[in-house]
Amino acid sequence: MLTIFVSRRKQRIITADGSRMKVRRAYVRQGGQMQYLQEPETFEDLSGVRIVVKEWCKLRRLPRNDKVEQAIIKFLREHHAKQNIKFDCYAFANLTHGVEVHPCCYLHKHWDTKPFDGRLEVGGAVFFITPGKEMSNFHHAAIYIGRGLYISVYGAGGDLEISTLRDMKKFYKAKQVLLGVPCP
Repeated sequence: MLTIFVSRRKQRIITADGSRMKVRRAYVRQGGQMQYLQEPETFEDLSGVRIVVKEWCKLRRLPRNDKVEQAIIKFLREHHAKQNIKFDCYAFANLTHGVEVHPCCYLHKHWDTKPFDGRLEVGGAVFFITPGKEMSNFHHAAIYIGRGLYISVYGAGGDLEISTLRDMKKFYKAKQVLLGVPCP
């Protein structure tokens, strides 16, 4: 079982396209030592994943969601540290919800969306957009993991990062957040 420890502290990252953002520090224990989630080159023997958040002086385990757990495992096995530019935040949202692979310009064909009202179940998908006529106004996609935190891939070929809705909206310069549910 891999445990991902999420700190209250933030760190600056630079995405593949040169964007500067802040995300929560995330660590894993491998070989008896703590490392940033992005440092290990491989994650081979994963039987499960749990996410633990440090809040003040306590560690709190986030609720389990099978879809999210399986998507994290698949990402860490197949895409982590590979810098595959065909795999991005939208691909991770599709992977989590079992939606066929497709470009984000077809979002409304595969996802029912509505304005995000602040309520979301663990495993729910959100999309960051700027309203307009074209899907070129799509900025980011993320999956809710509980306690105000979201997990997503930051940029094409990027790695898993954990952040808040507020920070993602700010750093991706999105004007609106949509709740997404896969079309039947």
